[in-house]
Amino acid sequence: MKATTYIEFMQTVTQMGRANKLYDSMLEGMNIQCATGLTHAQAATLKALGAIAQ
Repeated sequence: MKATTYIEFMQTVTQMGRANKLYDSMLEGMNIQCATGLTHAQAATLKALGAIAQ
């Protein structure tokens, strides 16, 4: 799996959200374990929105 920076990830989320209006369900279950460049606060926010780190 390709490592993703936080900015790349959020750009993708924003683009998909604009197209589909699916912010909540889009993050639900998304694995962010290999994401790079996340601060603890950013990771916590993503987890609160449904992402997982397994």
